[in-house]
Amino acid sequence: MSNLNSGNGAAQRNPLCGTDWGRLLRSEFTDPYWSELMTLIDDERSRFDVYPPADQVFRALELTWCEDTKVVIVEQDPYPAPGQAHGLCFSVPCGVRRPNSLVRIHTELRTDVGVPTPNHGSLAPWAHRGVLLLNAALTVREGASLSHQERWERFTDKVIEVVARERDPVFLLMGKEAQEKAHKEGAPLTGSTNVVEAPHPVHPTFLGSKPFSRVDLRLRELRRGEMRWTLEP
Repeated sequence: MSNLNSGNGAAQRNPLCGTDWGRLLRSEFTDPYWSELMTLIDDERSRFDVYPPADQVFRALELTWCEDTKVVIVEQDPYPAPGQAHGLCFSVPCGVRRPNSLVRIHTELRTDVGVPTPNHGSLAPWAHRGVLLLNAALTVREGASLSHQERWERFTDKVIEVVARERDPVFLLMGKEAQEKAHKEGAPLTGSTNVVEAPHPVHPTFLGSKPFSRVDLRLRELRRGEMRWTLEP
């Protein structure tokens, strides 16, 4: 099994070396909790199937640097089924059948902001345009949603705290677990005025909630321009 913390030297201990996140989160990677977390995840991989693959765990941060972040979408954790999770929340690799939550996102995109339904399930085009597609937990055990939630909470809270401080993006929080980032005591987004909340896509009230146009509205209020939500490159 791949080891998230394998190898020697600072570059291996810092999985985001070479990105601005590597600098901004450097103190996290030298804290004792980080080694403990990596050991726990490696132990899980030795006994269970864990998603996404080890080399894709930090893909959201690799594709969308802090300096480029305009919008942050937060979801609870990766898809817990084989072949679906690839490090971007709600997204699946091209050629993989779309889960129901992604089908509903595509439906809402069409009715909310007029984006045609693509012939693939990858949200990577958003990542390249400044949408940080962040799961609140970066890994999950097969068939066990939220199985790693508490393990990653400190790290992803720090990511949110850093990007809020450095870039002040608009946050789209989908579902109650994501919304805890704004409402739980001590949460990194408590008091933020740049938060848009929506039901989780599998919830019946998601359709018609207009999350994407509401994000655009806040971006216009901030005089930052709207997002290009199309999923074509």
